[in-house]
Amino acid sequence: MKKIALVLIAIALIACVIGQVYKLNAYTLTEAVVVEISGDSVLVVDGNGNCWEFFADGLTLGDNITLVMNNHHTANVIDDSVINYF
Repeated sequence: MKKIALVLIAIALIACVIGQVYKLNAYTLTEAVVVEISGDSVLVVDGNGNCWEFFADGLTLGDNITLVMNNHHTANVIDDSVINYF
């Protein structure tokens, strides 16, 4: 029983560490505008002129949204990805 409890505690600690590392990769872009919708694919342009494509529903052309991005531990935005929006 003690071994099972220790394994569960270890799994919980590992999950917390992974979660914190993942959060450190996130940042927001607050000035994004929806410029194209094709089915469930959405294209937005941020305030820096970068285009981002992702799958979403409930958005319309011209919507101003905030993007939550993952930088994948790199300095270059080219490989960043949208992980959420609001």
